[in-house]
Amino acid sequence: MSFTSFAFLIFVGILVLIYYATPVRYRWVVLLLASYGYYLQASAKSFAFILLTTVVTFYGALFIDKENSAQKAYLAENKATLSRDEKKAYKEAVAKRKKRILVLVLVIDFGILILLKYFRYYLDVLGIGLFKGDVLIPLGISFYTFQSTGYLIDVYRAKYGADKHLAKFALFVSFFPQIVQGPIARHDQLAAQLYEGHKFRYENLAHGAQLMLWGFFKKLVIADRIGLLVGEVFVDWDQYTGWPVVLAMLCYSIQLYMDFSGGVDIARGVAQTMGIDMTRNFRRPYFGDSLEEF
Repeated sequence: MSFTSFAFLIFVGILVLIYYATPVRYRWVVLLLASYGYYLQASAKSFAFILLTTVVTFYGALFIDKENSAQKAYLAENKATLSRDEKKAYKEAVAKRKKRILVLVLVIDFGILILLKYFRYYLDVLGIGLFKGDVLIPLGISFYTFQSTGYLIDVYRAKYGADKHLAKFALFVSFFPQIVQGPIARHDQLAAQLYEGHKFRYENLAHGAQLMLWGFFKKLVIADRIGLLVGEVFVDWDQYTGWPVVLAMLCYSIQLYMDFSGGVDIARGVAQTMGIDMTRNFRRPYFGDSLEEF
């Protein structure tokens, strides 16, 4: 179900109606069911992988958070009796246990990503034909993997506590507007908005609709139209020289920006119609002063 399809508009319209018709305390359940429904219709065969990433990351973060809490409580309780060396030894032991879990979860999460998305490609490049047929690539695997591991690392660094509710955390990982093109959000910026439910406000609905329309304009009117020129030159590249090639390269940069930026605007707009303010982390990548800003 593409963001620019009529079916997606119907899906979002029905979801918004059901969301506001549901009691506030259960609105997160509506979002979870909608997100999993969207995912299943798009990538049912790979549904197990997003579940695996969700469960592994949830319990890994929970274990790390318990270690953080236990360390804090133990040091506070025994502050007067422990020597400096004993405190150091205790902290090092806790750090080792936390790091083992962190590394294990990261290996599993990124292992799934690398195996499904990149392993086949590099084998083909090397001429090693171990696999035949199409490779199963889960919808949005890069986005939900980086969002999940970002949360795990934040918990490891004790920036905030771990999520204690598996189903709610599953919503944070799978929230459908951001599953395809982002934006990738931090747990402390998005999770509470997803879980708490929001009362109807006309301003949210209007602002969300405006964002969606702007996103559709970027993708359908600008990116797709520019894509016609770019495709013409890139497909028959040996027929062109000079300024048409330069123009096509410049237009391709604009096409990429408008397509991705439009997708992010649509995602933010859908969320905004339900009172959820998603982080705007894609503005002027080509004018960034560093790779991090890009």
